[in-house]
Amino acid sequence: MGARPLEGRRVLVTRAAPKARELEERLEALGAETLRLPGLEPGPPADFGPLDAALRRAAEFDFLTVTSQNAVAPLVLRARLAGISLGRLRVAAVGGATARALEAEGLPPAIVPVRPDALGLVAALAPELRGRRVLWPRAERASEEFAPALREAGALEVAAVAAYRMSVPGGVDPAPARRALASGAVDAVLFGSGRTVEGVLELLGPEGPSALRQARLVCLGKGAAEACERLELGKPWLAAQPMLEAWVEALLLSLAGPPHEPDEPSGAREARASSRPRSSRPRRRRSTR
Repeated sequence: MGARPLEGRRVLVTRAAPKARELEERLEALGAETLRLPGLEPGPPADFGPLDAALRRAAEFDFLTVTSQNAVAPLVLRARLAGISLGRLRVAAVGGATARALEAEGLPPAIVPVRPDALGLVAALAPELRGRRVLWPRAERASEEFAPALREAGALEVAAVAAYRMSVPGGVDPAPARRALASGAVDAVLFGSGRTVEGVLELLGPEGPSALRQARLVCLGKGAAEACERLELGKPWLAAQPMLEAWVEALLLSLAGPPHEPDEPSGAREARASSRPRSSRPRRRRSTR
């Protein structure tokens, strides 16, 4: 495969900035033309009260765990407005992008897991959690798994407070993406979460499902893949790990074959993937319907 294996391909990126730009730069370096339609964008939560109350108790916490770079700016802003320092807390970040955002605000993480997701962060924290108190600034509608997992690992308290809310953007014009999808000019669509799938469909309107079925769908996580199947958009490709490079590998593999492969024995698909010189192989989800 050449240095620009995506030459001549157009890829729809559904992430919001700044996450979208990092992904777009990687795809463009491989030769792709990118088109952006963010399905969600971060904004303030309905009420900053719980976050402000938790920040007033900052001296009581041992750990600050941050599972999205979207939480960093509102967390730091609310702390500064209240004159509260977070410097004494042991900081844990879910991945590299979140770690860099924290470092830029003077909160360098002490813990960044090898597996860049919430459960990987729990595993990295587990040896130090017994009897500790954790502050977790999260999305208004966050996963219900993280806080219980921290408690199960030994945390005495997990203060899970909304720092931001993800919602469908109101100022985005979906017409260019809709036209490109409907005409078959988009080779692949990248989805990072189930809510992003729903947000993109809302933006595209009634023509959204049929338009998205014209392209390969490549998902970063199981939630996005399950949403694609539940909403009958087609069989998505799933990254082997929740990492940008694995997502790009899944995209490359999806574009290596026909848009909609027929069902086949899983061993045949795995055998074909294993012939590629790649360290982690994305998986194609099989429909359960």
